[in-house]
Amino acid sequence: MFHNNPTSAYQGSEAMRQQINKRYVWKGMTFDIKEYVRTCYECQRREGPKENNRKHTIVLIDFFEQWGIDIIRLLPQTEDGY
Repeated sequence: MFHNNPTSAYQGSEAMRQQINKRYVWKGMTFDIKEYVRTCYECQRREGPKENNRKHTIVLIDFFEQWGIDIIRLLPQTEDGY
């Protein structure tokens, strides 16, 4: 759920550990998370983030100066047909 969910964007092991640690804890958690991310099929196909793809803060001067859109994959259909 914390890694493969369409809205979680295949986080790295440290970001995933921080999110999971807010709700759960178990012995060997850090190792389990690193191993899960290391063996993720999608992550292996994509490789790691490139050096020029690192996250950075965008400083805005005024409201509505810049717009952004997050694009995710097709979501599963709900029981109500949405």
